[in-house]
Amino acid sequence: MKKAAFGGEFSIALHESVNVGDELEVRLTEITEELIAASPDGIYPPGNGATISLELKAGDERTSVILELVSEGYTSKPEAGWKGFSVMLLDADLKSAKIRIDKAKNIRREGSA
Repeated sequence: MKKAAFGGEFSIALHESVNVGDELEVRLTEITEELIAASPDGIYPPGNGATISLELKAGDERTSVILELVSEGYTSKPEAGWKGFSVMLLDADLKSAKIRIDKAKNIRREGSA
């Protein structure tokens, strides 16, 4: 299995697993590229983006996160947190994604107070 260090950028291919810092296993399960047409009235600009799904595993626990990176003028969700790890999508195409994973403190999960 490919290995990567915390805090560094790395590429991960579709369906590939990467061991990060011997604490977290990351698997890229899905990539979707989007082309966004401009609205006929010109209010929304044309653009593009990518959405990826990652499976994260730490010990016996696992979860899936979805990250999205879209053109300027649209709202991206390129980062997610889980169990003290921060995962960020930096770039993607149909075959692979470039991500960065850091150890993070005080990450607030969606839906938590």
